[in-house]
Amino acid sequence: MGARQELETEDKALADKERSALVALVRGQKARALLEDPLIAEALSLMEKGVLDAWKASDGADHAGRERLYHYQRAIRQFRQFFTEAVTTGKFAEREIAQIRKRRGFLGFRLRRAS
Repeated sequence: MGARQELETEDKALADKERSALVALVRGQKARALLEDPLIAEALSLMEKGVLDAWKASDGADHAGRERLYHYQRAIRQFRQFFTEAVTTGKFAEREIAQIRKRRGFLGFRLRRAS
């Protein structure tokens, strides 16, 4: 394989990687918008408050009821965590895109010189 072909192969691989990172970036932006949406924030807060209030009002001997409340609270946390992780992944993807574009710019320069 010649030098030009190697550069083209690397550029194609970087383009594929950039597309994947762009998907993660957009997903992270959507997740951030959802987490910051006042209606969703209010719903999650009310759900968490409802679980806490129910737990405080429950009989200490009601193990099954308290277990159910624990699982409900855990589901709320997992819901929020899902979107938080998507936001974090999107931030990493944004940095990765910048690095890829820098590398692809350098490769483009080398490809033009190889022509």
